[in-house]
Amino acid sequence: MSADAFPIRPDELTASWLTGALRSCGALAPDESVTGVRTEPVALQGLASLVVRLGLEYLPPRAGPASLIAKLPSTSAEVNVSNQATGASWRESQFYRQMMSEDPIGVVATCYGVHYDRESGYATMLLEDLSDWRTGSVLDPSAHDVEALLIAMAPFHARHWDDARLEEARWLQRSNRRRAESVSGLLAAGLPRCRELFPDKLGPLTATVTELAVADPRVFELLGQGPQTVLHGDLHLQNAMFRNGAVRAIDWQTCFRGNAMADVARLFASSLTIAERRELTEKLLLEYCAALGRFGVTNYPDAQAMDDLAVALIHNVMVYVIALPLVDLAI
Repeated sequence: MSADAFPIRPDELTASWLTGALRSCGALAPDESVTGVRTEPVALQGLASLVVRLGLEYLPPRAGPASLIAKLPSTSAEVNVSNQATGASWRESQFYRQMMSEDPIGVVATCYGVHYDRESGYATMLLEDLSDWRTGSVLDPSAHDVEALLIAMAPFHARHWDDARLEEARWLQRSNRRRAESVSGLLAAGLPRCRELFPDKLGPLTATVTELAVADPRVFELLGQGPQTVLHGDLHLQNAMFRNGAVRAIDWQTCFRGNAMADVARLFASSLTIAERRELTEKLLLEYCAALGRFGVTNYPDAQAMDDLAVALIHNVMVYVIALPLVDLAI
């Protein structure tokens, strides 16, 4: 591995390279070093990358974090090509690079290093080890976990709320005419297949709005209007970790700029039952808006949040209209 290269395989995560990485981010002093590395597989792997756990030894002992998570390029060439084409690895690497330049915020895991190569699309990240945290579940969801994740996201959303600097963050996807036209084409392909697969599940309102978005991309563009902030983009319980009242959101490849209700809608639709949504939506939304207020967002009335959530829920269903026809239902 050349001096300006970075590890893309577990065996390249050497003590020497890790020493340099941890010194660069301030986790190690100039006279402190990594002296030993144990690489362990992580049982729960994502689709977009290879994740390994690093057990670390230091001189002097306990100089730095006892363990880290290394997020490396996938072992699948097809996945890496997809990551490069969609910009997923680039977005997540830039997201963590931005977070490293800001004061820590609880819902984002601590990042100890980010490396990205534009030519290959490869990204390597060193992250806080959450191995002993509990992963949320969308198969057996907990309304308590939904509430905890929602309130944990409020200070993150508030920090970036209508921040003029978002205009300069070119790595953030945003709702604009070009994206709306792209989505309109995907909806045109997905809607007939969804009607075929789920004839009794696609409500008339969703179908009508989807048809309008196919006919005129400006409909989808309008769904992204309102106060802008940085969004996770795929906020559900399986992308969250919990321990002793603390919450971390993981997997930020789909982060984008938009209305905060897009994250809230995704969380509610994916991680609450229909009965829970009917019972808890207003209560949870008011708690979230109150939390925004505590972190400085004072110009977002509850009524506007409720209206924005209704629009975002339609937006969320459109995402399913696009994605579900691509899923192999035989698996």
